[in-house]
Amino acid sequence: MAFSEVIFDATGKRVLAFDLQNESDRRVVKQISAACEETMKRLNAPDSVIQNVGRINEVSKPQQQFPHILFRAEKSDEQSAR
Repeated sequence: MAFSEVIFDATGKRVLAFDLQNESDRRVVKQISAACEETMKRLNAPDSVIQNVGRINEVSKPQQQFPHILFRAEKSDEQSAR
């Protein structure tokens, strides 16, 4: 069974393939890759807020919740600095 079929069966959402011959698709892939690389760079930095998260499980929450975790950690850091 193709991965795209698994996703559709599980979520009802369709997975669209990139056409790397298409300039727009290549641009999107490049932008996504750059965003992922920057995210990993920030998350792996020694001074990253996730380095101070008490439980690693907090970092692995769904993507929708992750920005909130970062926000809370940054806010806590700001309040501690006052």
